Amino acid sequence: MSIGLILIIIVSVIAGGYFILLIIIQLISKRPNNLGISGGRLQACPDIPNCVCSYSKEKNSKIEPYSFSKSIKEQNSILIEIIQKYPRTRIIKNEINYVYAEFRSLAWRFIDDVEFFLDETAKCIHFRSASRIGTNDFGMNRKRMEDIRQLLKES
Repeated sequence: MSIGLILIIIVSVIAGGYFILLIIIQLISKRPNNLGISGGRLQACPDIPNCVCSYSKEKNSKIEPYSFSKSIKEQNSILIEIIQKYPRTRIIKNEINYVYAEFRSLAWRFIDDVEFFLDETAKCIHFRSASRIGTNDFGMNRKRMEDIRQLLKES
């Protein structure tokens, strides 16, 4: 057997394993049924380090909401534009005061459920960003939400 043929076999096995793993991730990664606004707020983060939420009181999952001065309709439009700039992102629900989007990672296609509650009374956007599977996101949800906050400030 030639070295070229051996390399082709090895690459094929690795690629096949990768695609099988992607299929498994998609099968076990079901959309949560507890998302949305409940009691005038977003759901709290679970007690694992793969979630950030502006309602959280825990240091590891706490993130500050974003204050805005525009009308809620204008702020919603700006938020949607920002979300749409992210690759591998799908907006699932867009209401005037609530936006829900799925963000997928590049390599492993992990899904993060990201929610925004535009509180017209408090003039702020509350965030919640949580990984669907796993227990640690290595700070990716926090980084994404801080990036979105910065883009909102610049808008």
